[in-house]
Amino acid sequence: MAGVLVMAMSSVKVLGKSDNRIRILLEGYPLHVLSSVRRAAMEEVPTIAIDTLFIVENNSVIHDENLAHRMAMVPLDSEKAIKKYRSPEECSECPTCEDCYTRIVLDVRNDEEEEKVVYSGDMQIEDPDIKPVYENIPIVVLGKGQSVSLEAQARLGRGKEHIKWSPTTVSVLTYLPVLTFDLNSLDENTKLSDCLECIAKGFPELVEKIKKTRKGELPLHDVKNTSLLRFCVEKVCGEKHSPLKIKYLENSLILTIESSGSLRPETIIMESIKVLKEKINTFRRELSKQVPE
Repeated sequence: MAGVLVMAMSSVKVLGKSDNRIRILLEGYPLHVLSSVRRAAMEEVPTIAIDTLFIVENNSVIHDENLAHRMAMVPLDSEKAIKKYRSPEECSECPTCEDCYTRIVLDVRNDEEEEKVVYSGDMQIEDPDIKPVYENIPIVVLGKGQSVSLEAQARLGRGKEHIKWSPTTVSVLTYLPVLTFDLNSLDENTKLSDCLECIAKGFPELVEKIKKTRKGELPLHDVKNTSLLRFCVEKVCGEKHSPLKIKYLENSLILTIESSGSLRPETIIMESIKVLKEKINTFRRELSKQVPE
């Protein structure tokens, strides 16, 4: 019954979404649960990246190990890869299985130009469903007469193993800030013009709303950084008896996920939840062996 009540009081609202970024307002969900989703997004959601690399020829100015690192850090589209390739755990037992990896070839020679830039788009990938997220990432600059020839294998992995497999560049959980104000009860030492002028430097639209309503509270859904606002409220508006105050709602949190491009941000969140469910089910099965129901 308690679980039903919690779910009834919970809500999810997408505040903003683009190709690589999503911001979601979550109300009524425990912090530790949402924090688990946030951490799983960084460390547990699998993506595909270059893992093994065989260099046939490299007479460029870049050392072999640096070239391998640059290749591995190129984000690859993993939307279809996570469905068609075996999990990292399965492939650890059979690293040579065909459905554990795809082959990538990079074979570029500069015979004519003074300088030739080799880009991520020059990689030839065996699986047509796998491609670089960005084709204009520079890998190496070849001088005249220089060449690079190599073969690589890309497999699924998780961010906890290496950052190249992490699908996120940002995974942040913050409390929802709320600005409360009452311009009708000003402290005698508070100069309203200075107070609002300070806030207007960073939040002009916010000042217009304050002037119009004069009293109330405003949830700051679109304010990503409240540092300047806190400075104005505490230092300029009046630290002790300010007509404006900022509070943070512990029951309302904003989850921000920014993707490297390997997975859509909504896919990252859904895969995070899937991973956590699998972990809980595994824990329950192991526990039931020791403590039968």
